[in-house]
Amino acid sequence: LFYVALTRAEKSAIITYAALRYKWGIQNACSPSRFIKEIDTKYLELPPDFYPVVPGIGTEGGEKEKFVPEASRKLVNVNQATRSSQSTSTSAASSQPPKDFTPSDPGMIKVGTRVEHPRFGIGEVHQLEGTGSNIKATVLFPIGTKQLLLKFAKLRVVD
Repeated sequence: LFYVALTRAEKSAIITYAALRYKWGIQNACSPSRFIKEIDTKYLELPPDFYPVVPGIGTEGGEKEKFVPEASRKLVNVNQATRSSQSTSTSAASSQPPKDFTPSDPGMIKVGTRVEHPRFGIGEVHQLEGTGSNIKATVLFPIGTKQLLLKFAKLRVVD
C-alpha cells in the first residue's frame, strides 16, 4: 500500500512517523517503517533541524535517536567506525554494567519504585504480576517499556 500511495502522488507526498506511541496506556518508542528507511535521500526534503543520528552517536546527552534513511546510514557508519576505533575501550566499558552495580533485593521493588538497570538505565515500575520467585515487573524506561522477571532482572532501587 505504501508503494501504491507513493506512485499515485503526482507531485509530492508528505511522509511522517510517530516517534512515540501509547499502547494500552503505556508510552513506547517507535522507529520508522523499513519502507521509509529505504527511500534514497535525493528524493527527500528534510527539515532544517533534522540531522541523522543512530544509536551510539550523539545520544550520550539524553538526545533521542533520530531517523536515518538507508542511503545516509552508510555515511554515518563511516563516522561511527572512526569514532569506535578512537575509543574502543570506552565503548567496551559502556556495554558492561559498572563494577560497583549491586542489584537490590527483589522484595524491595514495588509499583511506583524508581529502579536502575545496567543496560536500560533508570525507570519506574508500572506493574507487578505473579507470586513468589516468578514476579514479573513492567518497567517504564526512557528507551521504552520492558517486562522483566525480578529474579533475573538485576534492578537497583534508586532514591
